[in-house]
Amino acid sequence: MKILPNQSNTPIVSSRHGNGSDASGISFDDLLTKLSIAGPASVQNAAPLSSVGAAAPVSDAARSDAMQNAYDTLDVLERMEWTLTTSSGFSTSAKETFSSLLNGFTDRLKASRDSLDAHDPLVDILNQIGVTAVVERARLEKTGNP
Repeated sequence: MKILPNQSNTPIVSSRHGNGSDASGISFDDLLTKLSIAGPASVQNAAPLSSVGAAAPVSDAARSDAMQNAYDTLDVLERMEWTLTTSSGFSTSAKETFSSLLNGFTDRLKASRDSLDAHDPLVDILNQIGVTAVVERARLEKTGNP
């Protein structure tokens, strides 16, 4: 959207929600005051902090492994591009090597993706890289032998 001079801007947030109130009409300040008056008894039924930490099923190691697999796959794709731009085509052995590498890295990407929480933003990134790798592998296999 392009904003032109002397053009009136419409508010992004509606006035109903823009004042700190939720859909029920109570403002955040009112809610905070109400909860602070009620005291600690109102939060006794809340989940203990230890259970909140235990609810995180994905470890940093799994995310790190997934990112490393993504980097490795992108590296193979970049090497393929470099090989194509610096030579007249792929030799049969180069095609087999790149195809095998992409196949292996695609399997690793799927395993990494499946180990992450479905709502993790990294899942979408791994899916995009995986799709690119599969498409490039298919294109590589469709090319004629030199």
